[in-house]
Amino acid sequence: MEYLSRLLHNLNDIREFKFHPRCGKLGINHMCFADDLLLFSRGDVASITMIQQCFNEFSKSSGLLANLGKSSVYFGGISLVEEVNILTRLGFSHGEFPFKYLGIPLSTQKITLIQWKPLITRITARISSWIARKLSYAGRAQLIQFVIFGIQAFYAQLFMTPTKVIKMIESYCRSYLWSGRNTITKKALLTWETLCLPKCVGGLNLTNLRLWKKAS
Repeated sequence: MEYLSRLLHNLNDIREFKFHPRCGKLGINHMCFADDLLLFSRGDVASITMIQQCFNEFSKSSGLLANLGKSSVYFGGISLVEEVNILTRLGFSHGEFPFKYLGIPLSTQKITLIQWKPLITRITARISSWIARKLSYAGRAQLIQFVIFGIQAFYAQLFMTPTKVIKMIESYCRSYLWSGRNTITKKALLTWETLCLPKCVGGLNLTNLRLWKKAS
């Protein structure tokens, strides 16, 4: 993949290659993590052809091919005729927003509450895997602080977390802390705000997601 990345970087020096309008100033035409690859260019056949040539050269050298079943093209601001020409040339499917990259939903618009559901699902799945463990309150607090909040922080690096989603995350965490279950309950020996205080004043030093959101 490093060789492919170098080939794509070389396109930056070719005048005929046109950047995506939002990527030109940064000089970005691709992002890569392991074998997950995002490509950006203007929607013209010439630029797409140059990207395809890079792939062909990479395939000849490495023997690796793009998985047509997992590859899609996402369009914006071009005609239907141009879309058909590009899809025919590449052999990929027509993708629709939002789509997931590294587990994060990507969209051209603000993410709706329904599209935040994968985050809640991941959190409840984690909690479900801990239910059978007989952990103390301190043990549960550690899992919440470093695992659950870590998952939320991964999403928060890219998107502002809606207040409703933060409240739901807090509800699941509070319920797991006091009852050891993955269902929301009202059982609580202390308020969540108290638990977020430093230990020296009676809290557990848990991250206050609402204050963290305001600070970011």
